[in-house]
Amino acid sequence: MRLLTAWLLPLLPTVAVTGRAGAAAPVEPTGPIDLPRHMGRWHVAGVIPTRRERSNHDPMKTYRLDRDGNVCA
Repeated sequence: MRLLTAWLLPLLPTVAVTGRAGAAAPVEPTGPIDLPRHMGRWHVAGVIPTRRERSNHDPMKTYRLDRDGNVCA
C-alpha cells in the first residue's frame, strides 16, 4: 500500500490539471494578416540556442515572401 501511495501521489496534480483541459473556450481566428508589413529583419527574443549558436549575441532572423506568397526564413 505504501508503494502504491508513493507512486500515485505525484500523479494527482497532473490528473487534476488535465481533467479541466476541455473546459476552455474555443480559440477564435483572427482577421487577415498584412504579411508584407511583417517581412524583414527581426530580433529573436526567447531563443534556446543550439551548440553552434551559443556564442552568438543579438540574434536576428530575416523573413521574406517568395513568388508564391510563402514566407521564407
